[in-house]
Amino acid sequence: EHRYNFFGRSQAIDNLMGVVKEQSLTIVLGASGTGKSSLVKAGVLPRLPGGKEGRIPIIKPGLTPLAELPDSESYDILVIDQLEQLVTHAEENEALAFLQQVSSLLKSGKKIIATLRIDYESRLPKIPELSGFWYRYLVQSFSAEELREVIVAPTFRQGRFIMPMSLV
Repeated sequence: EHRYNFFGRSQAIDNLMGVVKEQSLTIVLGASGTGKSSLVKAGVLPRLPGGKEGRIPIIKPGLTPLAELPDSESYDILVIDQLEQLVTHAEENEALAFLQQVSSLLKSGKKIIATLRIDYESRLPKIPELSGFWYRYLVQSFSAEELREVIVAPTFRQGRFIMPMSLV
């Protein structure tokens, strides 16, 4: 829905697309506010089969993460946004059961993309079966050029200009 208004992450989108194509489980890590969710939802999903049509489910674990999992017959790719909610919202036994279910989904051939604040990665319950699948993609802070694109591209799209350009 927001892909047409998403600017400044072209290189990150290309890099992450390469990772997602190769990995069963991609953990998109970064500090709070670095744009992990936006990168996945507006940058990567529209480029995946079924992404533009909204056929890729996006869930947040919340208080009852198992209840949030859609029927596994209805998708090939699943996005888990804010995986840190397994630590901040869910009970530990529920978080463990959720991660075990994620492991089962991966073993059955499903592909999963999850966003996770980097400061919560070490606090997640440990599931040995996931370690072989776990692939970390670190979202970097915006470069000066990326920030410029974030400001200038939507302005130009609206038919407006920034004068002088040296302001950005």
